[in-house]
Amino acid sequence: MEESYDAFASSAQTVIDLPKLFPNHRRQSEKAKKETTPVDSNVTSLISLLAALPEALETRKKKNISPGASNDPVSELFRRAILEKSEWEKYALYDPSKSYSRNLIATDDETYTLLLLCWNPLQESPIHDHPCDGCWLKVLEGGVRECRYDVNLNCISDEVFSQGSLTYITDSMGYHKVGNPTSQQSMSLHLYSPPFSRCRVWREEKKEAVSQSYFHNFSEFGQILQDG
Repeated sequence: MEESYDAFASSAQTVIDLPKLFPNHRRQSEKAKKETTPVDSNVTSLISLLAALPEALETRKKKNISPGASNDPVSELFRRAILEKSEWEKYALYDPSKSYSRNLIATDDETYTLLLLCWNPLQESPIHDHPCDGCWLKVLEGGVRECRYDVNLNCISDEVFSQGSLTYITDSMGYHKVGNPTSQQSMSLHLYSPPFSRCRVWREEKKEAVSQSYFHNFSEFGQILQDG
């Protein structure tokens, strides 16, 4: 069974695959190459974050460093990312009819995808896996709740992250669902490496029911998609 991943309130939504190539996807990455940031300073712009990201990802992969480890350069980069709202608000686009909206900030279509997820109040994703090397999440505004599950879908942790908090997950750590436990809109920055277009999801009330779900971006590079 296949579903659209951007909202699960309705079972009649159209399945739309994430495009492998975006005509202007390198706009952010090419601009970022022109900027550098000292490794011991805060990262205060998206351009600086994107400039430092390729080296951090390459170092992590070459040294086989686990996401979230004390020497994980990607986690360290995310910790140093102190972004004012003016840096990311153009990507903070909401679809009020969905649980949350996926807004693409940048991707190189090979090693990473950087997204801003905008969560409507009291909404959440289904339980899902991550068919990639890792997922890093930083709360930019509001609060995000993460529930983690083992392979038998038993809940093994339930934690709420506030603004500025960082978390990370791989399938070796379990599956998870993410949501907004507050009565206000919340926003979180997500990095997936490498990019992927679909994942497995589970309905919590039907642990045996596994489905393949395709992703659907609501916007790309600050522009709402026509079919968004």
